[in-house]
Amino acid sequence: VARAHVIINLITAVLLLFLLKPFMALVLYLSPGNDVARQVANSHTLFNIIGTLIFLPFIGLISKLAQRMAGAKEQEELYYLEESALQDNTTALDQVKRALAEHFAHVTLYFESIHKVLVRKKDEPNNKAHSARYRDRITDFLEKIMQLKLTAKESKLVASYVRILHEIERIEDYSEKILNVSNQLKTESKTFRPIEHKEIEELFKEVSVIMKKTEQVIVSRKREAALQVLSQYESINARKDELRELSKKRFLSRRTGIGVANYYYDVVSALEEIAKKCRNSAKEIYD
Repeated sequence: VARAHVIINLITAVLLLFLLKPFMALVLYLSPGNDVARQVANSHTLFNIIGTLIFLPFIGLISKLAQRMAGAKEQEELYYLEESALQDNTTALDQVKRALAEHFAHVTLYFESIHKVLVRKKDEPNNKAHSARYRDRITDFLEKIMQLKLTAKESKLVASYVRILHEIERIEDYSEKILNVSNQLKTESKTFRPIEHKEIEELFKEVSVIMKKTEQVIVSRKREAALQVLSQYESINARKDELRELSKKRFLSRRTGIGVANYYYDVVSALEEIAKKCRNSAKEIYD
């Protein structure tokens, strides 16, 4: 709809440039006197009416053009998954690897935008409409690869990519959980204490780092890099336990309420789970 609206407005504006004098004469005729506000309103109304009358017979064509523009963008996003790659197993698997890494990068950006929502630096997270497209296309491509004649090693790699795709989906689920906590805090007019904000901020940064490292592991498939992710997860897991104890002490000493304490632990637990999904993805490479 938005694309069609832009197309109609753009072409109408170009056409009216050639008919500017008669158009302005009509506006002035319909707006006697020196009422500038009325002239502006009438010109806007006339513009919309003329555009509608001109393009009403071509609405089907414009709709197809808008859809083609949207399809072109989707094709650009998913250019790694080329059907011709299925003629060679190695090339096909490499396409999946690159698409998974790109998908993971987008999910990382979505996660970071939710972080900004939580700390009130942003009203809404990034649009994640691409995720379903990536997931469906990668799944479809993997199903086609499974129909090829694969070696035992290649079959194992396909299974590994399927599991990584599932872990990426779970990362999105836990990111959504953090977004829900942010929305609940806003609805209930509650907020974390400064020390709680600081602790969550630090944990967010650690999880953001492990996500970016995991993306690199998917691309490089280096065991050394995967081992770094596994090690970093253990650190994040230990930190989660520490923060849980700190939150419990604050609640028992009545420095925070039960509602905020629960929301705090929900965020900390979700962050640890996201790090765990990164660890699971890295293990697919390390193992």
